[in-house]
Amino acid sequence: MLMDRAETVTVLEAREDVQKALSLVERIVDDCPVDHPRYLVYMCNLGNVHHWCYLYGVQDAADHLQQSLKFLETAERASSVSEFRPEILSTLSTTLSSLYESTGDEKCLDKSLEFQRESIRLSKDDPISLLHLGGFLRLNYRQTQNSKVLEEAIKVLSRALELSKDSPRTQQSAFRELCGIYYNLFARMHESRQIQMAIKYGRDGLQLSANSRNSAKLLDSLSSIQRKV
Repeated sequence: MLMDRAETVTVLEAREDVQKALSLVERIVDDCPVDHPRYLVYMCNLGNVHHWCYLYGVQDAADHLQQSLKFLETAERASSVSEFRPEILSTLSTTLSSLYESTGDEKCLDKSLEFQRESIRLSKDDPISLLHLGGFLRLNYRQTQNSKVLEEAIKVLSRALELSKDSPRTQQSAFRELCGIYYNLFARMHESRQIQMAIKYGRDGLQLSANSRNSAKLLDSLSSIQRKV
C-alpha cells in the first residue's frame, strides 16, 4: 500500500538511518504505478534520499550522487505540467549544488540557480526554496567574488525569515547563512557593521534549538568570527 505524501516526508525527515530510508522509498517507487498522481513526488523523494546518502558519506557516496541526479532529472523532464514541479526543481537544484561542490563544474551551479529561481517563481516564494537559493548564491559568490551576489542573498534569506516564522528549523538555517554572508562581506570590506550583523545572526540562530547539526555549525562559525574580531 502506498504511503501518502505526509507520511513519506515524516519518515524521510528523520534522516537518522538514510539507508533504511532509501530502502523504504525504493519500495514505494516500485509499488507505485507510473500514472499515479504522486509518482513524481516519490521519484523526487528517491532522488533526495540518494542525495542524503552522498551527504552522509554512505559507501559509494559518489554513486549515490549520480543516482540522485538521474532520478531527479527524470522527474523534472516529466513534471512540466505537474503541481509538484516546484518541489522537484528545488530538490534537483540542491543535488546540482552538491555536484558543483564535488566537481567544481560551474555549469552545475548555474543550473542549480536557474532551477531554484524557477521553483520560487512557481511556488510564490516558498521559504525552503528561498533558503536554498540564498545558500547557492553564497556558493556563487565564492566563484565570482561579486558582492552584489551577497546582497541578493541577504534579500532572499530575509524574505525566507519573514515567511518561516512557524518553522524554527528553516529560521535557524537562514540565520546560519546570514551569519556567514555578513562575515564574507566583512572579510571583503572590513566594516564594523558587517561583523556586528554576523554575530547578531549567529546568536539569533543559537537561540533556536531546532536542529542540533545547525546549532553546532552556528556555534563553530560564531566562535571563529569572535576570535578574529
